[in-house]
Amino acid sequence: MRTIVGGFEEVCKNYKREINLFINEYDAEMMVGNLMKKKEHLPDFSCEYFIDNDNFLVGLFWSDGESKGKYQVLNGVCFKVGVTLCNTTDFKQRICDIVWIDSLSPDEFKEGWHSVIEDFDLTNNNWLADIFELRESWIPA
Repeated sequence: MRTIVGGFEEVCKNYKREINLFINEYDAEMMVGNLMKKKEHLPDFSCEYFIDNDNFLVGLFWSDGESKGKYQVLNGVCFKVGVTLCNTTDFKQRICDIVWIDSLSPDEFKEGWHSVIEDFDLTNNNWLADIFELRESWIPA
């Protein structure tokens, strides 16, 4: 996943900063409480958090079934298209822009997916064709 999305530490560091700006220190308990309730009641939801000795939130992770499905697809892409192609910046950026952008309509997703498949000469890749047909199980588009 690190090679697909980019520097994982940098993404987490930026996200932590944004969370802290948005919720401020006193709202961390509320956010963790809400996520833990989801974990209790939703079987596909995962949540873990970490606090330091001063009781400050220092780490937070959550994932739902959709995110897990996207991760599994992107992880599989590297094995199915080859590490060399998977590590090219253009391929990584384009596939991530399709899979991780929740605001795409179904038509935009299809258009983007087919564009990547054609541009990188992957039209004969049966695994990618199969995973595209199963897209409703791993992406909302």
